[in-house]
Amino acid sequence: MALTAQQAELVEVHMDLARAIARKWRHREWYWLTLDEAESQAYCTLCESALLFVPGRGTEFGAYAQAAIRNRLIDLLRRERRFAGRRPVPFSAIEADRDGHPWEPADPGGEDERMGWVREELAGLPKRDRQVVEMRLDGWRFREIAADCRCSKSTVTSLHRRSVQSMRRHARKGGMA
Repeated sequence: MALTAQQAELVEVHMDLARAIARKWRHREWYWLTLDEAESQAYCTLCESALLFVPGRGTEFGAYAQAAIRNRLIDLLRRERRFAGRRPVPFSAIEADRDGHPWEPADPGGEDERMGWVREELAGLPKRDRQVVEMRLDGWRFREIAADCRCSKSTVTSLHRRSVQSMRRHARKGGMA
């Protein structure tokens, strides 16, 4: 969707604001976020804000855009934290150690056996419960899961607790715990 002349003028006037916010947020422990990426996100959000802004509702465009840009950058951080350290390395990327020996797990059978059991137990859960547990294992917060599933945070918490308890009961019966 193209900006109208009035919206384009709002964007033009507030480019320095977007740049300043991007620079401010760039210096917070975000080693992975380049200044170009932060500014790009800020400019895109500024344009989106111009499209969505409704004059006459008691809020100035600068305040509206500032909040939107800040929220976009916070969302970037949350997404990065969610997946930090959880990205699997493909086995093909692991060729050998320094001495030329192929990589082997430290505890053959132990960890893989438990993870196989967890996968089996997850497969036995109802679809919604399985989805909640998998999202939680991927690092999602309860409120993020609730927003994605379109239900309340307390519902998600209850589903997760009930599912984990069920898996623990099965583990005790099967001798895994």
